[in-house]
Amino acid sequence: MGGPDPGSWALYAFAHGDWEDGTMRLFRRTPRAAGSGRKPSRAERRAAERTAQAEAKLARTEQQIHDLADEVRRDLGGSAGRAR
Repeated sequence: MGGPDPGSWALYAFAHGDWEDGTMRLFRRTPRAAGSGRKPSRAERRAAERTAQAEAKLARTEQQIHDLADEVRRDLGGSAGRAR
């Protein structure tokens, strides 16, 4: 016989159609709807706020880096012209 061992949970799953492509449905995650209609938990809201703050800080830091790089290029460009 090519099926699961008799008396096993796999046999039950196989017999009841819970077996697809050799994977039991027991171990697969169920997809969540994009808008499940539930309110985010307090921890989720706090995590989203921390993420937003971190992204804003990263954007400010990146802008500072670009500003410094522009300043250095201007300084180098001006001194290179004078050195010739």
